[in-house]
Amino acid sequence: MNFQEICLPCKTGHHDECENFWLDALGENVATDICCCGEKYEPAAEIKSFIFGDEEEKPVKAKKLDAAPALEGWGTPELLPNGKARGDSGYIDPLAWPSSQNIGSLRDPLSTGRKRVAEMYPIPKGKTCEWAGLAAAGGGAHPIIGCVGYPATDLHHGPDKNTLNNMRASAGTSTGAQNVHQICSFCHNAWHTANDPDYPKRDYVEDQDQPWLPNGQVYDHDPDTMASKEDIYRVDAERTPGGRKDWTDDGPDWAGLDTDDE
Repeated sequence: MNFQEICLPCKTGHHDECENFWLDALGENVATDICCCGEKYEPAAEIKSFIFGDEEEKPVKAKKLDAAPALEGWGTPELLPNGKARGDSGYIDPLAWPSSQNIGSLRDPLSTGRKRVAEMYPIPKGKTCEWAGLAAAGGGAHPIIGCVGYPATDLHHGPDKNTLNNMRASAGTSTGAQNVHQICSFCHNAWHTANDPDYPKRDYVEDQDQPWLPNGQVYDHDPDTMASKEDIYRVDAERTPGGRKDWTDDGPDWAGLDTDDE
């Protein structure tokens, strides 16, 4: 039995999803530039052969490995770990684009970017929101004050909202600004509420090779400057029904935050 016989996307005729299937199943891309069967797989004929063929041959279940490694494990700027040439990443750092496909040629760039970032940066269980306590988190048109330290549940793209820009400065591959963040839903919703009105409308397919930035002034994410504890608790009360309603110097430090006022 070969790879093509267990590739579910090819079996159902969705050859454009082949690469994502193998990345998820094995942590690497075993496909060709098109897909693992070269778009030659004929589902009806193969299914008939599978049902009425050699009964001793059982379908092989691909082993699901741990999530794909962070950027350090994605080869060199020119080559992927499997030796294939890396696709043209355009304005995006090559090591933030672990694919042989060219940005600009994707059929569904929005979905592809979201799947890719989830593979590249799975959120560790128990991790605290990366924006907790920050004074100017997320960048964009209107950076926000971070939370008190809620669990990280969401992967966020910004200030460049192009989901293909999966640059994460903590991976140490670039001096460019961080664009992927592991944050809580409260910070995530607050950032989009404050910033989305300033972003222009976008054609996800036609504009996939261009950054998606707000109109006017654009700020980078600031991972270092901490807000005062008073401001942190104030915005928590504004954003969440159970948020802290007051603040005192001896009040509880929910997140153990190292704020500027301490």
